[in-house]
Amino acid sequence: MRNPFLLTGEIFGVVSAHQSPPRGSGKSLIALHLVLEQANYFNYAITFNFDIDATALYHYCYYMGYHNVIRHLRLGNIHVRSLVNDKGETDLTSFILGNQRIFVLDEAGIFCSSRNWQKISDKWQADLAMLRHFNVRLWWISQHYSHVDKVLRNQSNYVIECSSLLKPSLELQGAGKILMKIYYVYINKSYEYLDNKAPRISGLNLNMHRFRGAFFRKFIPFNDSDLLLFRVYKSFSKKIGDKPIISNFPNLSGYNPRKINYYSNQQFQDIYNEDYDRQIKELSAECFPISSLPLPFIRNKIDSDITDIFACS
Repeated sequence: MRNPFLLTGEIFGVVSAHQSPPRGSGKSLIALHLVLEQANYFNYAITFNFDIDATALYHYCYYMGYHNVIRHLRLGNIHVRSLVNDKGETDLTSFILGNQRIFVLDEAGIFCSSRNWQKISDKWQADLAMLRHFNVRLWWISQHYSHVDKVLRNQSNYVIECSSLLKPSLELQGAGKILMKIYYVYINKSYEYLDNKAPRISGLNLNMHRFRGAFFRKFIPFNDSDLLLFRVYKSFSKKIGDKPIISNFPNLSGYNPRKINYYSNQQFQDIYNEDYDRQIKELSAECFPISSLPLPFIRNKIDSDITDIFACS
């Protein structure tokens, strides 16, 4: 597994590194990358609170080999749900419904704000403590650690701090273009210490504290998979709190899926049953349109994979 810390813990926080620009830290990109890896490993469904492009999600998962996520997408188990109820109030309790599922909460600094902790229900706080009993994972994403309610922070197992190497881009009208994604992983207590100390230090001293406090570090060049992942989510392209939608879902009305044998995966099993994996790949190739892929070289890669799959079947 690329990120072994995903095997343990129930609540994960994703924040921008101190001194990172307001946009361009790559926190949403990194969060979604880790969520999908974890969902595929545990064979869990996912609920987001922001818009998702279903076909783009399929393209990314097929490229990465996340065939369990594709299975849940085909079965309609990938959901989007608003955190705002019909009265316009934040309703955190109704967001986390179900088990064997990962819940992704973007803009946690707004919906679980440290300034509005009085509005967070006792049931929500109790539910956080009980997540481990229901095979549930919760990911929250915020610009800054301190913006999030203390109850949620204290219940978090890990905090992933994100930054990136950028260069100005004419193509993006002067905005920064990501060259490399960087993330450090901390246990919550270590990051709480760093967050309290960061305002009083800077430069090399801050970077030394960041490096020493993290137990896992990753430096990943921006690559083809990131170009696909950028198309999956729109975060809050509309007004924050609007009901999210999962769009661009292929029309499967004329498709009669073949029945396949399902092999349940043990929670910490590294290698899925090869026969199950092969059949899921075949279903993936049949269910979703691949010709609409935006990048020819990625399309060619997936086309060749499909040829290999059917050649072996």
